Amino acid sequence: MIRLALSPLLQKLFPRIQLPESSWVQEEIAPLEGEVRVFLHNDDRTPMEFVVQVLQDVFELPREKAVKVMLSIHYKGKWACGRYSPEAAMMKLKQVLAIAEERRHSLQCTMEKE
Repeated sequence: MIRLALSPLLQKLFPRIQLPESSWVQEEIAPLEGEVRVFLHNDDRTPMEFVVQVLQDVFELPREKAVKVMLSIHYKGKWACGRYSPEAAMMKLKQVLAIAEERRHSLQCTMEKE
């Protein structure tokens, strides 16, 4: 597990998010049989705020959870944003990649079947 702390830059970007001192990243999502996990990958060029917006818009996460997941992606390198049927996972993946391309960001999204 990784302990989260907001840097001064992140505090500026997300002024309303207050993480308790004992905040920990959640465990990764374990898929059920036949389900696919959809991952977002960290890179050095995609703005954190854009990743949060994608998590809210595509994965329908509330802002506070989206910020925590974005930080998990940032610190771990990739993070499972959800588990879906193969068809729904492909739709999420295509949505993420289309939004990233439209906004000219290099955000990568993959899916893995267990």
